[in-house]
Amino acid sequence: MAPLGVTYVCKNICYILLQTAAASLSLVQLAAHQAVFSVWNLLAFTTGPLEQTALSYIPAAKTERQQQSVMHMLLGLAGCVGLLCGLIASSIPALIPQLFTKDPAVWIHMGKVAPLALLAMLLLAADVGATGVLLAKRDLTYVARAYVVTLTTLWGYMAFVVSGCGWGLTGVWSGLVFFFGARCIQSVSRVFWMFNGQDAP
Repeated sequence: MAPLGVTYVCKNICYILLQTAAASLSLVQLAAHQAVFSVWNLLAFTTGPLEQTALSYIPAAKTERQQQSVMHMLLGLAGCVGLLCGLIASSIPALIPQLFTKDPAVWIHMGKVAPLALLAMLLLAADVGATGVLLAKRDLTYVARAYVVTLTTLWGYMAFVVSGCGWGLTGVWSGLVFFFGARCIQSVSRVFWMFNGQDAP
């Protein structure tokens, strides 16, 4: 249970870092962030079944080839889910921001981060699918260690790059992309190394 506890704590601290940065924005930018993030976060829950599918089907597969087929199917499905949800998460604030507010000043900022919402959703879906495979293969220590690395690098990115450059709302959403980009690199690469029979670090 210890590695899963580390994973849970690190993941939530990463979200706290992002939301703390958002809380320091101007009222207009904060309003835009809340509107876009509420849609993004709602759609992010649709990626949860990817992990559950991996936990159910990977152990049930009797051979390595069958497990590899499930892995490829799962990552392909993750790409489709991420693309569909990302398009929804980005198109709503970009095309119909008036659903959330009547203030045109907020609309401008919502439109600016819409592409980042799409990219973050794609990376999230890929990471959830790959992490599900790693959990199903009981690679718990690696998952926990990877989250510690992600937390450390995200803190550095938010503290020294985003804050230092004064990127504002765009910086917060680039942090979300950085978060899931770092996760995705670690989890997806580990899955492919694992199924290629190589020794991953």
